[in-house]
Amino acid sequence: MPEDDTERQNIFGKILSLNKEIHFAVEGLSLHNNNTFHQIESIWQVKKTMPDCNFLQMV
Repeated sequence: MPEDDTERQNIFGKILSLNKEIHFAVEGLSLHNNNTFHQIESIWQVKKTMPDCNFLQMV
């Protein structure tokens, strides 16, 4: 999926508007309604934040 929020959300919106699903096999997730859209978007936001976290400075 695209890293760009708008591009990714447009793809997700298109899938949902066509009453289709997309499956993320490795993660064991599927996008099939608004609830799963928000769950997957939350995961993406965490993923995008992780490179900015420096865990070594916390120790």
